[in-house]
Amino acid sequence: AGDTKVQNLNANEGNLPSWDTDEPAGSFTSGEGCGYYENLLSGNDLVDATWSGSFAGNLDSFTVEVHRLIPQAGVTFPNRFVLTIAVDGSVLYDDDINLSFVESSTGASESALFSVTGLDYLEEDGDGTIERSVTITLASYNETQSIWVFDATEIPAGITFNPEIPKGARVQF
Repeated sequence: AGDTKVQNLNANEGNLPSWDTDEPAGSFTSGEGCGYYENLLSGNDLVDATWSGSFAGNLDSFTVEVHRLIPQAGVTFPNRFVLTIAVDGSVLYDDDINLSFVESSTGASESALFSVTGLDYLEEDGDGTIERSVTITLASYNETQSIWVFDATEIPAGITFNPEIPKGARVQF
């Protein structure tokens, strides 16, 4: 979202990370990708990992893939977060979600999926063309800090709009 790989700094400048259709260009180990240290500073509005972007077309569901670093082998973190979903500036969901993480083959990170279904922004025939703003926030509880990583080949993360099959934890409207 900006000049630095530490997304907290970019968010502090008003630039939230987003999504695009480009696949990651290279490995995290070769300097690609970036991260968001979530729940970093108490009393700071930018402690929660937030991604914001747009989608053009009818919108009924989406699936999000997230990755977080595992700071130490054998350490288990809680999997309960507060998920906030806003579409066109209106908060549709602001409640707990329990994610099931799968450890990567390297043991350095883990990933989880969650899907939001039944949004019912289906106002046009066919695929539609209306552009909507979508904002997703994951907030850890105070006992947990997460380092969310993305945009590298081994930690791509991302969002799939209107997937054929929703995956992972579910939020249904």
